[in-house]
Amino acid sequence: GLPLVDRMEVLIIPNATTRTTALVTGTVDLIEMVPQKDIALIEGDERLELAGGLVANLRWIVFNPQREPFGNLALRRAIAAGVDRQPIIDAAVFGYGEPLIGLYPPAFWFGYQGETPAPDLEAARAAIAALDLPDDFRPKILTFADYEFLSNTSVVVQEQLRTMGIESEIDPQETATYLDNLFSGNFDIAVMGAAGYTDPAEFLTSMLGTGEYTNPGKYSNPEFDELLRQGLEAQDQEERAAIYQQAQEIVIEDVPVIPLYTSNTYEGLHVDVEGFEHSLTGRL
Repeated sequence: GLPLVDRMEVLIIPNATTRTTALVTGTVDLIEMVPQKDIALIEGDERLELAGGLVANLRWIVFNPQREPFGNLALRRAIAAGVDRQPIIDAAVFGYGEPLIGLYPPAFWFGYQGETPAPDLEAARAAIAALDLPDDFRPKILTFADYEFLSNTSVVVQEQLRTMGIESEIDPQETATYLDNLFSGNFDIAVMGAAGYTDPAEFLTSMLGTGEYTNPGKYSNPEFDELLRQGLEAQDQEERAAIYQQAQEIVIEDVPVIPLYTSNTYEGLHVDVEGFEHSLTGRL
């Protein structure tokens, strides 16, 4: 039927604090992407409420194996072994997230069901020391300047690399520049984020499929590609879920990327707003 409002006005408010202030002062009735730092503020205001929680998003590290020494699987595995996800979640999204080892949250039908291992810093240090990396090895961590949660993620990743014996430099860039450098292969390590997927086929293919422009590390594994093909052709959801489990296990072994966490996403709204439903895509 027809909507129960005469009109809807949409305001573009890119600044997170300003967005929350607009909701609290009554300038707007609803906001998306409530900053995690403001969740407690909204929960404590009886005029307001939160909608949301788990959404289909992923934050991860991608390596550029075209730049040595990141073509060395032993190095990528060592870094993966030393990554401690919880401090990253705490710093980036104020604890409102879940650690990931696979590419999707286990709550989704296509989510990876394996357990996230505890970090093994000593093993990571030993493995990296054994590689005899060049004395001037100091990779840059490409990250978004426009998204605080990703830049904060990069800071903790940098700190953790340091504890593993790798000094690095954070390279924050505006979105257009970031994407240009990422997809042209002009990076060492990059911190990435994506959201809005409702089916794994398109996202996995674009992220890690052989020959895809949006596969920044130019990862290629024929077995992985074949599983993506099978998953796309299969009709039964349980069959597809099993296929995507296998595909994610290959990624975990090959370490072209290190999944870090999925962050909870909320909308804030006034209590007199009725009929709003949160979407698993995290988008209005």
